[in-house]
Amino acid sequence: MIIALPTIQSSIMIEDIINCVEPSEQTDVIEKEGKITQVCLLMNFTCETCKGKVPLSEDDSKFIRCPSCKMKMAKESLQKNIHGTLCFSFNQEKVRLSIFSSTLYTLAIANQLNTNDTEGMEDFLLSHSFKITFSTEAKIIQNIVHVTNVAGLI
Repeated sequence: MIIALPTIQSSIMIEDIINCVEPSEQTDVIEKEGKITQVCLLMNFTCETCKGKVPLSEDDSKFIRCPSCKMKMAKESLQKNIHGTLCFSFNQEKVRLSIFSSTLYTLAIANQLNTNDTEGMEDFLLSHSFKITFSTEAKIIQNIVHVTNVAGLI
């Protein structure tokens, strides 16, 4: 269907917009199987009011003050964030990738890992093979799955 709209100088032809719109696809996303050769995971806590970073003290106090907005809050109300960088090796190629909380939490839940133990999570990542879906442009991991052998053993 073509619609002609009158204008001062000429007519504009508009084709059927419904048929013109194509769903956007991320063509730079690939999935590869390989090994993680290096990893660094960092955990930090943020204030739910101002989103500023809050250093977690090791004492037994129940409360902590945000250095940015000066609000005092219960330690349990802090938002935990885990992120990191890793080197992924597949088919004789190596790529440096970023990984963020949502992907790491999904991995931790699927493999019964403690999200408070970044050292344990790093050890797990270095000890197994993984199938990783990532963006080749942004270098961000979208999904990571622990690969088991044919017998299903870890």
